Amino acid sequence: PQVTVTGPEAGKVNAGDALRLRGVVTANPRTGPVGGSDDLTFVWEEVGGRLTPSLEHCPLATRLDGPSLVVLPGPHFTTGQTYFFRLTCTSASTRSVGYSQVAITLNAPPVLSGYGLTVAPPAGGVALIDTFSLTAAGWEDPDGDIPLSYEWWWSAADSSVLLDKTSGCNFLSTPLAQGPAPNHNV
Repeated sequence: PQVTVTGPEAGKVNAGDALRLRGVVTANPRTGPVGGSDDLTFVWEEVGGRLTPSLEHCPLATRLDGPSLVVLPGPHFTTGQTYFFRLTCTSASTRSVGYSQVAITLNAPPVLSGYGLTVAPPAGGVALIDTFSLTAAGWEDPDGDIPLSYEWWWSAADSSVLLDKTSGCNFLSTPLAQGPAPNHNV
């Protein structure tokens, strides 16, 4: 069998996301057609990168003996580390073996470079009327993944509201809801 493994775009997965790999099996011109799913056996393994614990003991949404592999997020991944996974497929009818490997890097999050600035002038105002300008400066991505994406949240007491999501734009101008200040002030 001829095996191909596909994974996340650009070979990277974010720390909080599950790693999803998919194997596709086709006929190998030298060994002939592959039989049905009963004819094929699959084995996933990590062949480099040192998951801790090992792949066999990581939280999985799939089994290690199927065509797809889903490793759930957790502390077994190290940010910035590259992991190598191999899917081996054996055809019982042709007694042939095929495999494919894929390299996946755990994306490092953006870091604050030197200084960080979040500005919200004016310092106060009337809720839902005055516009506040929010700026997040000084963030860089060590992997060079740009543009950066930003999420802008308003929080007070026990509630939070997503104000906006932006890509490549590190500022937002928006009115804000009333916070703990009296008289409809923010």
